[in-house]
Amino acid sequence: FSDIDILVNNAGYAINGTHETNSMETVKAQFETNFFGIVRLQQRVLPLMRAQKSGHLIAVSSVGGLLGVPFNDIYCATKFALEGLYESMASLNLQLGIQ
Repeated sequence: FSDIDILVNNAGYAINGTHETNSMETVKAQFETNFFGIVRLQQRVLPLMRAQKSGHLIAVSSVGGLLGVPFNDIYCATKFALEGLYESMASLNLQLGIQ
């Protein structure tokens, strides 16, 4: 790629149940898609956006990233992780021209 203007992160799915009722493999798969998939994309795209001093990151998240929802423990945990990631990145990215 030479220029990337926008990265839209919209990956995600939900598993039902409390965390203790799901296998560790199921929990890891949820994090792989909902969190680590987005991290991998950003690791590829952010260096290009920083070099061009422009770009937009758009995160399609969920109220589950702001408020825990009963029987959606793991889903909410992945969305809380995304909220923390984006909040942590925001001020540096703005200084580098990425919104």
